[in-house]
Amino acid sequence: MTPSPPSVAHSRRAPFGFAAVVLAVAAAIAIGAWGWNSSRTPAPPSIPIRAEEPEPPPPDSSYVIARENLEITRQDLAKRLTSATDAAERQKILTEAHAVFANGISRHLAPWWKDTPWDFNGTTQTPGQGKIACGYYVSTLLQHAGLKVERIRMAQQASLHIIQSLVGKDALVKGHSLPLQQFVDRIKTCGTGLYVVGLDNHTGFLWNDGTDVWFLHSSFAGKRCVVRERAHQSEVLGASKYRVAGYLSGNRELMESWLAARDIPTKLPSA
Repeated sequence: MTPSPPSVAHSRRAPFGFAAVVLAVAAAIAIGAWGWNSSRTPAPPSIPIRAEEPEPPPPDSSYVIARENLEITRQDLAKRLTSATDAAERQKILTEAHAVFANGISRHLAPWWKDTPWDFNGTTQTPGQGKIACGYYVSTLLQHAGLKVERIRMAQQASLHIIQSLVGKDALVKGHSLPLQQFVDRIKTCGTGLYVVGLDNHTGFLWNDGTDVWFLHSSFAGKRCVVRERAHQSEVLGASKYRVAGYLSGNRELMESWLAARDIPTKLPSA
C-alpha cells in the first residue's frame, strides 16, 4: 500500500526545525568564540606602587605630646634596667628598648616632620615651621627622642662621622658597590629597626618595619622637603655611589646610652 503524502502542516514544519538547529549551532559557535577571545584579552596593567606613599597620621595629639610620651617610656625602661637582677632580664629590657626607640622616631616623631621644607642651611627644631637640612633632620630627631647628641655639631659632619659617632667604626652596613635593591635586602637581613644612612652628600634614616624598608629624610630632590619613601624606589638612594648605614636601635651600647641619658660626643674627622 502506497503511503499517503505528508500533510501540508508537516511539510512546513520540517524546514523550520532544520533552520532552528542551524541557528542554534551558529549561536553556540559564536558564543564559544567570544568566550575564547575574552579569555585572551590581557588584564589591564597594574598601577605601580609609588616610592612615596601616604603615611598614617601621627598617633599622638601633638609633637610635644609625642616627645613627652617617648621620654616617659624611656625613663621607665631605664628604671627597670637599673633594677634588673640578671643578664637575661637586662637583655629583655634592652630588646624592648630597641623597639621603643625605633618606633618612637619612625612612627611618633617623624610623621610630624612630613613636608617641612628642605634647605642646605635649615636648622629648625619645630616640624612644619622653618626649614631643615638633612644632617639637622637626623640630629634633631635623635635629640628629641632623648639621645644626648650634640645636635649642631653632629649635623655639620659628613654622614660617615655621624654614623661613627653613634655606633662606632666596626658596626657599619656597607653597600658601595651593590645595586640599590641588594643594599636594601642587606638592611632587611640585618634586622628590623632604625638605621642612619650615609650617602655621597646626604644622610637620613632607614627604617626596616619588618615588611618594607623606608627612607626618612629631608630631601634636596623632588619636592625638596621631608619625605618618607620606599628605599628601593628612592631616586636619591639609587643615584648615590656611596652608601653606608649604622644600625642604631640594634646597637646595645647605644641603647644603654639612651636609657642612661649618657652624653654622646661627636666623632670628628681627625678623631
